[in-house]
Amino acid sequence: MDETIASSLTRSMSEKPVDKANPPETASGYQKQNFVEIGNQVGFDPKRMGKLWQALSSFLHVSLPESKSDKVETYGEIRKISNKIGEALSELKNLQNGTMVSSGIGSQVEFDCYCGRRNKRKEKLLSDGKIFNCVNPSCKERWRAHLNEGSFEFESVTIGVKCESCGDETLFPERWLLEMDRKGIADFDCKCGHKNYVRWQLVQVKPVMPTEMPLSDS
Repeated sequence: MDETIASSLTRSMSEKPVDKANPPETASGYQKQNFVEIGNQVGFDPKRMGKLWQALSSFLHVSLPESKSDKVETYGEIRKISNKIGEALSELKNLQNGTMVSSGIGSQVEFDCYCGRRNKRKEKLLSDGKIFNCVNPSCKERWRAHLNEGSFEFESVTIGVKCESCGDETLFPERWLLEMDRKGIADFDCKCGHKNYVRWQLVQVKPVMPTEMPLSDS
């Protein structure tokens, strides 16, 4: 995760655009310009916020009695609930002091998924070979990042299925196949016109034993 997402920060913008023909040569040159504050973010602890979320959601679960004599607390212990709600409200009030929420600092790369959704990723959080899902929750595409001469390219992660008739391979999104109903059957038409049917099938196999190395004469 980008460490700047949850940190306190202030974002400012120079009053005048930088002269592209004669830009400052050093960091101090940029710092001498007049800046106007455009927003600030109040930092928070993501792990603490996650624990508060889990605690509050747990209060919604009804506890089942183990015997008829057990008292059922429909909403748990009132004191614990009150304390956690107070902690959550305190955190939210603290966040109100900020005027913006940042998605991190640094350059980002963008590309369009086959579903049409524009995907944006922070460049410093990417690495060669990293795999991630499309940001569209209803899309099954999964992408692999490739670092090529200092810039990132993106390749769809797929599984090839051969046509039963001609043997040509049709590529499917890996995630779509892996999440397919194990009892379901999917079909697709090959370019040759043949309709193919696929489904998951449990197959028993024997493990491949490593070949024993011959003993040395020495």
